[in-house]
Amino acid sequence: MEMGDGTTRTIHIDTQGKFPVVIGRNPDADIQIGLLGKRTFIKDAKGNDVPISKCISKIQATIYRYDNGDLRIHDGNGDPSSGGIRIFGCDKPIERPVPLSPGAHIELMPRVKGYYCWLEWTNDTNASDEPTQGFNRWNNEVLQDSNQVLENRIKELEYSVSVCSTTNRIQDQQIKNTEQKIYRIKIFGIVTISAILISLGVDVEQIDKVLKVVAFVAGTGLIWTASEKKGRES
Repeated sequence: MEMGDGTTRTIHIDTQGKFPVVIGRNPDADIQIGLLGKRTFIKDAKGNDVPISKCISKIQATIYRYDNGDLRIHDGNGDPSSGGIRIFGCDKPIERPVPLSPGAHIELMPRVKGYYCWLEWTNDTNASDEPTQGFNRWNNEVLQDSNQVLENRIKELEYSVSVCSTTNRIQDQQIKNTEQKIYRIKIFGIVTISAILISLGVDVEQIDKVLKVVAFVAGTGLIWTASEKKGRES
């Protein structure tokens, strides 16, 4: 419904009809809003007087029918609208698609200076029902849906953390295995060089000097430093 300039427009949406349904200021929209309120002016960011209808995006909202048959309203269509859409009674614009069912009340444009535009799914109530019972029931459904989305997100994050932890453990083990291989190769190289030098009759002191250089270059100088220190202490 749209209310402004002393007039009210009511547009019915066939819940069994064709979807998606685009709602906005664009003349090509399935439901064009902003036709009223052209004589209601507000200040823009520069302080100029503009019709409130100009504050409505060309695509303010879009209603989709999901594969399971549920209807959900999206802010804008891909990109959010300039002013956002809100659940009745909430100041914060919606950040994700909201399910629609009897009792739904979505503000497409907040009430400003007598202009108001909203989507309402009237609830079939009994005479004994409270006037707000349908809205409260729908609002509870929205909250449950939000909680379910949050729980799913938490599960996704927990799974991502688990995958990262497993990947880190595998990588750590691979690094450890590589370091062990490199260490064995270094030891084998030192032993091989020692055997070759001994077979060539090289003096022991010269061999020791050569092995120290090799160990230092190979990154195992600490081994030889430690063994030398131990020999001095003995």
